[in-house]
Amino acid sequence: MEALHDNSWHVKSADEDMKEATEWLQKTEQLEKQYREELAAAGNDEQKKIEVVRRIADQVGMPPRLALGVMNRPIVSMINHYYMHVKAADPTPSQSSVSLWTCKTCGTENEGVFCKECRAMRH
Repeated sequence: MEALHDNSWHVKSADEDMKEATEWLQKTEQLEKQYREELAAAGNDEQKKIEVVRRIADQVGMPPRLALGVMNRPIVSMINHYYMHVKAADPTPSQSSVSLWTCKTCGTENEGVFCKECRAMRH
């Protein structure tokens, strides 16, 4: 019966999509103003620019589908580029994707299937 109340299948309406895109753009533009000096100081240094864009992207998340329609705004284009090329190429897993567990045999905290200390398998 619980599955009947699961809204994970909900498809957003056009109004919901527009509201989400508008809120995302407003927050992004506000952060762009906040980081304007750092972006300007980065100049042509791509690494510095990526670091500033990463800080903005971490706060706003991926651009909603409708926000991509305004790619003529440089910050939208930079954030989209960050997610599509820089973050996608990053080989280090994010903290949220790592599942930590404690070995029942020796008490060591681990990430993989086997304990890094005693090689016992995750229970």
